[in-house]
Amino acid sequence: MALPWLIGGALLGLGALLASSSDDDNSANGNGDDEERRRRERAEQARAARNKSEQRLAVQSAFREQGQASAEEFAVALQEWIEVHYRSAKPFAAVLSNDGEILKREVSVPFVIDYALGLLDSKTRKSLTDFEGFYDAQLIPCPEIYDADELITDCDDTLKEMRSYLRRLEKLRAQLQGE
Repeated sequence: MALPWLIGGALLGLGALLASSSDDDNSANGNGDDEERRRRERAEQARAARNKSEQRLAVQSAFREQGQASAEEFAVALQEWIEVHYRSAKPFAAVLSNDGEILKREVSVPFVIDYALGLLDSKTRKSLTDFEGFYDAQLIPCPEIYDADELITDCDDTLKEMRSYLRRLEKLRAQLQGE
């Protein structure tokens, strides 16, 4: 009678051993699954970083190309007032940094200060100073800009005289009406 109990115990022990072995395999597979998942996540992160880098390089390249393409347009737009002499074949000097900031050339003495162009409004002065930072160019004022300055000065003087005459006439009218 001990034999059936012994066989039964052996079978139960074998079953427990198999079950235990199966749990170890599952945990080993689980560790393998975790490792596989981490490997996939690292690969996805590397792909995302590559895509971001490629996009950043594409934006920086487009920025440079647009700057180069606009160089001649700016020179033509300014030609009646300011001569633009580019110092290199690729005059666009601004750079788009990796964090999206636009880095310009440092201009020691801006054109508008060097040529005392105070007659220009502040927005135009700022635009010309920015232009010098973006492009490696020498800017020289055309004579027409000084002619315009003289004309504006003459008009201001005439306007002051006219206001003075107007004040005198108003005083005379007030005197005549008072009598």
